Amino acid sequence: MGNQSSRKKLNQQNDETDSKESESNIEREPPKRGILRSPSGADFQDLVSTQLMPINKLAQILIQKSHEEEGAKGVSRVTFVKYVFPRYPELGEHLYDYLHSNSKAQTEYLGELAFRQQCERFLGILNDTVILEGYIKMFSGSKSADSVTPDGLRNLLMTCYRLAMDHYSGGPQTCLLIHRTLSAVVDSCFHSKTTLSPGYVVHWLEQNCPRLVPPVHKYCIHALSTSYRGIDTNEEGLGLELATPILDKPNPFGKMTEPPLLPVSLAWLLAGALPPLYSKPVKAASPSDSGVNLASQAFMAKLLSVVPSHWALLYDSREHGLGMNRFLHHVLSYKGPTLVLLRSEEGHVFCIGSPCEWKESHQYWGTPESCVIKLLPKVLKCCI
Repeated sequence: MGNQSSRKKLNQQNDETDSKESESNIEREPPKRGILRSPSGADFQDLVSTQLMPINKLAQILIQKSHEEEGAKGVSRVTFVKYVFPRYPELGEHLYDYLHSNSKAQTEYLGELAFRQQCERFLGILNDTVILEGYIKMFSGSKSADSVTPDGLRNLLMTCYRLAMDHYSGGPQTCLLIHRTLSAVVDSCFHSKTTLSPGYVVHWLEQNCPRLVPPVHKYCIHALSTSYRGIDTNEEGLGLELATPILDKPNPFGKMTEPPLLPVSLAWLLAGALPPLYSKPVKAASPSDSGVNLASQAFMAKLLSVVPSHWALLYDSREHGLGMNRFLHHVLSYKGPTLVLLRSEEGHVFCIGSPCEWKESHQYWGTPESCVIKLLPKVLKCCI
């Protein structure tokens, strides 16, 4: 009997200690909270002061302009487009809607803190796939951005084209065949479908035209970082170079009376589809004279290295004759990368990229940068 009573007392004491420990653990647990946001989209869990001075200045100027012109208490859509993207209002509207959607703002405008947070997050994206996916969703053509329409992709590509042509080193350019070029890309991507997922479109562009969209992101970064300087003076920020290297020389096929084999828009498409090897700048070789000042050599090499390389016409069947021997006669002596454009009677256009010199051999030769691209009527990239 004595042992049973002592056991009961011990069990009661253990139960009391367990209940006290559980109560103390409950008190120590931090309360669970959701993400706190202001109606204007500011994230209170990310209150770290911004370190990007240009974004701070831009936010202050835009808030002042929005208040003066519209009576808004934050950064309005109209003011953002007017002062940050005056030359490309459609791009500015898509970017503002993208920032506004990510902030979950309940108001039509973005508060100062929300605007700074979203701009800094946008500037901080470094992954190329994430960047491309962001622009695909911006121009998706649907409110939810869960699907992409052909018109949405077409608008994005047209924006890419206009940016490239407007920043052409010889002045703005245009091409009457741009709609045919864009249709070749859109039709090849969608395969007669009305909508596609953003992930599929991103993957298709990465595989076929990986260098078309990055200049747009470069321009947006430039606009957000430098536009505060010229808002009061109505001047666009300087120091931006978006020229397509292969377009810096007049089209060698444009002098014929027939339709050009390589119109400007198709050359732009090739620049976005080919590896960088075919359009990267060529460094100047050091002179053999040892008496030349080394400082001037370094300066000239640096100066010449930023001048992009050009495409020069080596062989044209309409001028040099149609035949394999004529082709080899004009091409074998060239040691650098070459592009061969082929057009069939049905209008199909292909491009063969050879990163090294042509050889008369019965064996296979080339590098991983060798490629065959179908340009018309649909775009399809095939790496050898």
